[in-house]
Amino acid sequence: MQNTQLDNLRAPPTPPGGTTMTAGKVAPVIDRSYPLDDSVAAIRRMLDGYAPGRIVISVAPRNEPAPASGSTT
Repeated sequence: MQNTQLDNLRAPPTPPGGTTMTAGKVAPVIDRSYPLDDSVAAIRRMLDGYAPGRIVISVAPRNEPAPASGSTT
């Protein structure tokens, strides 16, 4: 069986016991969470290089309030 380009794109099999992420050994670093209305400020923070972690833009359902602008949760 020949190795094709598609074979190279497939993810390797999950190791026994899961990955380090699912095992809780690695946690994502979230810098700030912004509501959708403040997405311009979120993108500006990312482009300016101030974010040491990921920036989250929340899209809250209509009946739930979005997190406060610049919140860390």
